[in-house]
Amino acid sequence: MTYKVISYLKYTHYKVIKMLYNRNHVERWDIRLSELYNDTLLCCVYTFSILFGFLFSNFGKMIGMSVDMEGVEYYREAHLSGWNSTIHIICMPFTTYGILLAFPNLLRLDILSGKIFIWALFITYAVHYLTINPVIGLFFIVIYMSPISCAYKDYKYSKYNFFKGFMIAFTSLLIQEYIGHYLGGDIPSRVEAIPNAIVYANFYATYAILL
Repeated sequence: MTYKVISYLKYTHYKVIKMLYNRNHVERWDIRLSELYNDTLLCCVYTFSILFGFLFSNFGKMIGMSVDMEGVEYYREAHLSGWNSTIHIICMPFTTYGILLAFPNLLRLDILSGKIFIWALFITYAVHYLTINPVIGLFFIVIYMSPISCAYKDYKYSKYNFFKGFMIAFTSLLIQEYIGHYLGGDIPSRVEAIPNAIVYANFYATYAILL
């Protein structure tokens, strides 16, 4: 009797193990675990983007950077003419699109990582701008959703994409510097103000529409 019970338990155990290690069954669980991992990872990335955007003012002050409206006004010092501001309003969406094609390529990000990077960056900027001025932040989201979406759609890790993005951004910045600054009578862009421009150029280009 005992022998029969043991034999039955061994047989049942074998059937359970065989079921659990069935190839299709394992593949289904692998897919589910992979999807769960990806969702968790995306959640962490986007949560970090929101927090970093919300706390960027504190981070900027820690590294000695002009932040919030003080940072915007510092950027504005080289963009006093209406002509220059108009050129920036027109060109900054193209600059943004070009940079978002080129920069992830420079970081050697594959197509998935690059697309995640693009949206994470957009979220960071949007949240930071919303903390400065909710109206400007909303206008930024509406205006720049188009170039961001195009960059997201077009991004691929390739030399062609890098040079395409680089040339679009470079040409747009060149137009802003010569046609905007020089012909508009403003001072040239300052090298020491590059970090400030990286953060607040899009904010000012949106802000200038409402001036």
